[in-house]
Amino acid sequence: MNASARRFCREESLKAGEGLAGTGAHPARLLLIRWPKRRWSRDFDAAVDMTAAERAAVARLSEGGRRVQLVDRKGEADGAHRLSLFPENHTRSVARSDLEPALAALAAGDLDGWKPAERQLLLVCTHGQKDRCCARWGFAAYKALAARAPEEVEVFESTHLGGCRLAASTLGLPAMTKHGRVTPADAGELLDAEGKGEPLLRQWRGPCHLSPEAQAREVSERLGRSLPPGPRRVERAATCAELDAGETSSGTSWC
Repeated sequence: MNASARRFCREESLKAGEGLAGTGAHPARLLLIRWPKRRWSRDFDAAVDMTAAERAAVARLSEGGRRVQLVDRKGEADGAHRLSLFPENHTRSVARSDLEPALAALAAGDLDGWKPAERQLLLVCTHGQKDRCCARWGFAAYKALAARAPEEVEVFESTHLGGCRLAASTLGLPAMTKHGRVTPADAGELLDAEGKGEPLLRQWRGPCHLSPEAQAREVSERLGRSLPPGPRRVERAATCAELDAGETSSGTSWC
């Protein structure tokens, strides 16, 4: 398909009037693995150059209820993998040769070698292999946020955060503040809010631990006005690939 004729799920979501409130769900038990973005795959927890043993270790963590995501940023050394653990808010760095044993130890509950993190993290989904909205809008937001980030906030590119149609999506840690449709113009205000561990209300998708309905109520109450619903307005937003193919879908899964 000609690039000029492409349809983007973000634009379709806006046309449908889908709200952000109620779309903020995200697992609180997280492991972030710093991995060069050029080696990411379409899966949010796998890189194309992961060994079978590393993939198996990631699978064990997932089976134990820990969501694993890949992150990256400019200036990180390719020879080491920085790990960030939540809600513990601990971190460590390991050489590639030590990664699989470190993941296996974590799956067994061993936190030896971990230390408390000193700075907050802000993840920006730029996972273009999964959906091009995250490449188009996510990377622009990431560059703006990274350029303005204060010392206490580290900004990382991230694999899939959920809701590609709401790009750019961000997740602030350890506060678990999740925002959508973030633009470069929002960078200053969002960073100020994240520095305080608070949401930027106009972009806030809702408390990650609540149901969609409870999230929407919380956002509405904080804003002091009613909002158009998120998931209830659009049962299923088509992916960009489905839009290109002219497919329509219904159901409850989300791009």
